[in-house]
Amino acid sequence: MSGVANFLPGKARLPRPENTRWCLYAIGKGIINPVPATGKVLRSDGSEFKEYENKDGYKYIKVFMHSTDFHFYVHKCIYLKAHGKIPKGKELDHDDGNLSNNSAANIIARTMLQNLKKRRYTKEPEPAF
Repeated sequence: MSGVANFLPGKARLPRPENTRWCLYAIGKGIINPVPATGKVLRSDGSEFKEYENKDGYKYIKVFMHSTDFHFYVHKCIYLKAHGKIPKGKELDHDDGNLSNNSAANIIARTMLQNLKKRRYTKEPEPAF
Protein backbone atom coordinates (compact mmCIF):
# COMPACT_ATOMS: atom_id res chain seq x y z
CA MET A 1 0.00 0.00 0.00
CA SER A 2 3.00 2.32 0.45
CA GLY A 3 3.43 2.97 -3.29
CA VAL A 4 -0.25 3.57 -4.01
CA ALA A 5 -0.06 7.35 -3.46
CA ASN A 6 2.35 7.70 -6.39
CA PHE A 7 -0.19 6.26 -8.82
CA LEU A 8 -3.34 8.11 -7.82
CA PRO A 9 -5.12 9.87 -10.69
CA GLY A 10 -4.06 13.49 -11.08
CA LYS A 11 -0.83 13.02 -9.12
CA ALA A 12 2.41 13.33 -11.07
CA ARG A 13 4.91 10.65 -10.18
CA LEU A 14 8.24 12.35 -9.68
CA PRO A 15 11.56 10.53 -9.62
CA ARG A 16 13.16 10.03 -6.23
CA PRO A 17 15.05 13.16 -5.19
CA GLU A 18 18.40 11.44 -5.10
CA ASN A 19 20.35 8.25 -4.84
CA THR A 20 23.95 8.65 -3.67
CA ARG A 21 25.16 5.65 -5.70
CA TRP A 22 23.74 7.14 -8.92
CA CYS A 23 25.34 10.47 -8.10
CA LEU A 24 28.73 8.77 -7.62
CA TYR A 25 28.16 6.88 -10.88
CA ALA A 26 27.41 10.11 -12.76
CA ILE A 27 30.55 11.74 -11.30
CA GLY A 28 32.70 8.69 -12.14
CA LYS A 29 31.43 8.56 -15.74
CA GLY A 30 31.97 12.30 -16.23
CA ILE A 31 28.25 12.95 -16.81
CA ILE A 32 28.37 15.57 -14.07
CA ASN A 33 31.41 17.47 -12.84
CA PRO A 34 30.96 19.12 -9.43
CA VAL A 35 33.41 21.96 -8.78
CA PRO A 36 34.03 22.07 -5.00
CA ALA A 37 35.63 25.54 -5.01
CA THR A 38 32.62 27.23 -6.62
CA GLY A 39 29.78 24.98 -5.50
CA LYS A 40 28.55 24.60 -9.09
CA VAL A 41 27.93 21.42 -11.09
CA LEU A 42 29.07 21.36 -14.72
CA ARG A 43 28.09 19.17 -17.67
CA SER A 44 30.67 17.14 -19.54
CA ASP A 45 30.93 19.97 -22.11
CA GLY A 46 31.76 22.52 -19.37
CA SER A 47 28.39 24.31 -19.28
CA GLU A 48 26.55 24.71 -15.97
CA PHE A 49 23.50 22.66 -15.09
CA LYS A 50 20.37 24.68 -14.42
CA GLU A 51 19.75 24.68 -10.67
CA TYR A 52 16.27 24.25 -9.24
CA GLU A 53 15.19 24.86 -5.67
CA ASN A 54 12.94 22.60 -3.61
CA LYS A 55 10.36 23.87 -1.10
CA ASP A 56 12.95 23.75 1.70
CA GLY A 57 15.45 25.91 -0.19
CA TYR A 58 17.93 23.19 -1.25
CA LYS A 59 19.36 23.46 -4.77
CA TYR A 60 19.22 20.45 -7.09
CA ILE A 61 19.97 19.59 -10.70
CA LYS A 62 18.11 17.34 -13.12
CA VAL A 63 20.13 14.70 -14.97
CA PHE A 64 18.66 12.38 -17.61
CA MET A 65 20.49 9.07 -17.87
CA HIS A 66 19.44 5.46 -18.45
CA SER A 67 15.98 6.62 -19.58
CA THR A 68 15.28 8.17 -16.18
CA ASP A 69 15.31 11.68 -14.72
CA PHE A 70 17.49 11.91 -11.63
CA HIS A 71 17.46 14.84 -9.23
CA PHE A 72 20.78 15.35 -7.48
CA TYR A 73 21.18 17.81 -4.61
CA VAL A 74 24.03 20.17 -5.46
CA HIS A 75 25.51 20.15 -1.94
CA LYS A 76 25.66 16.35 -1.96
CA CYS A 77 27.35 16.24 -5.38
CA ILE A 78 29.94 18.76 -4.19
CA TYR A 79 30.61 16.83 -0.97
CA LEU A 80 30.93 13.49 -2.81
CA LYS A 81 33.42 14.98 -5.28
CA ALA A 82 35.51 16.66 -2.56
CA HIS A 83 35.42 14.03 0.21
CA GLY A 84 34.05 10.77 -1.19
CA LYS A 85 31.23 8.88 0.47
CA ILE A 86 29.25 10.38 3.34
CA PRO A 87 30.28 8.68 6.61
CA LYS A 88 27.69 6.31 8.06
CA GLY A 89 25.46 7.99 10.63
CA LYS A 90 26.23 11.48 9.31
CA GLU A 91 24.18 14.00 7.35
CA LEU A 92 25.33 17.01 5.40
CA ASP A 93 24.99 20.50 6.80
CA HIS A 94 25.61 23.95 5.36
CA ASP A 95 27.97 25.33 8.02
CA ASP A 96 26.99 28.98 7.54
CA GLY A 97 23.27 28.16 7.25
CA ASN A 98 23.10 29.59 3.71
CA LEU A 99 21.58 26.87 1.50
CA SER A 100 22.79 28.66 -1.64
CA ASN A 101 26.44 28.46 -0.55
CA ASN A 102 27.39 25.00 -1.82
CA SER A 103 31.19 25.35 -1.78
CA ALA A 104 33.03 22.35 -0.34
CA ALA A 105 34.35 24.43 2.58
CA ASN A 106 30.76 25.11 3.67
CA ILE A 107 29.42 21.53 3.47
CA ILE A 108 30.13 19.58 6.66
CA ALA A 109 29.19 15.98 7.58
CA ARG A 110 27.69 15.95 11.08
CA THR A 111 25.59 13.61 13.15
CA MET A 112 21.92 14.47 13.44
CA LEU A 113 22.45 15.45 17.09
CA GLN A 114 25.32 17.82 16.20
CA ASN A 115 23.21 19.33 13.45
CA LEU A 116 20.21 19.85 15.75
CA LYS A 117 22.39 21.44 18.45
CA LYS A 118 23.93 23.80 15.89
CA ARG A 119 20.49 24.84 14.63
CA ARG A 120 19.26 25.39 18.16
CA TYR A 121 22.12 27.72 19.08
CA THR A 122 22.34 29.62 15.80
CA LYS A 123 18.63 30.25 15.32
CA GLU A 124 17.43 33.84 15.67
CA PRO A 125 15.18 34.30 18.71
CA GLU A 126 11.53 34.87 17.83
CA PRO A 127 10.19 38.32 18.70
CA ALA A 128 7.88 38.47 21.72
CA PHE A 129 4.54 40.17 21.12
